[in-house]
Amino acid sequence: EGAWRTPLGDVRVDDRLAGEILSRGAADNLVQANVAAHESEHSIEVQLPLIQHLFPEARIVPILVPGDGRAVALGRLVGEVIRDRRADAVCLGSSDLTHYGPMYGFTPKGMGEAALRWVRDENDRRMLDLIAGLKAEEVVPEAKDHLNACGSGAIAAALAAGRVLGATKGVIVRYTTSFDVMQERMGRADYDAAVGYPGAVF
Repeated sequence: EGAWRTPLGDVRVDDRLAGEILSRGAADNLVQANVAAHESEHSIEVQLPLIQHLFPEARIVPILVPGDGRAVALGRLVGEVIRDRRADAVCLGSSDLTHYGPMYGFTPKGMGEAALRWVRDENDRRMLDLIAGLKAEEVVPEAKDHLNACGSGAIAAALAAGRVLGATKGVIVRYTTSFDVMQERMGRADYDAAVGYPGAVF
């Protein structure tokens, strides 16, 4: 309930939709009201200015989804509540992909161009293929095994909700890495880290 504040103003929480998700998810311990859960996670805050800009009247139901076995069930629940209420709603799942480099403590392929190619063409590609295939059940195990998504719960939940709401496939709209952006925009070729960033719709 209440609102989230950004420099663009307040974004109201859809307390009726949130209340129904809470009441239906409480029995299975899928969801609980916990303001403190959002204190150290910034992914929703990154999305809010975009939502405010594109849909100024939109209300939100902010849910932090852990990367565990409950993510898919929670996504299904959210999709069912939206479907049953015939709510005019969109589900967003926010996650970076592979965090590669010494600063992240993850360099299984060493450093250099070959390592970054591995990030793009193999490690992140596996996750992108799961997203495109709406394979929600495989997302969390994939991320645990290959460290290729920090918000695997959000991805899995969004895919599961999408399937409930009728989605049959995902489309990767754009994919890049922070290394590619640094190289393209700043001409830096000495950057020794990369984070994968996808955009997908379904």
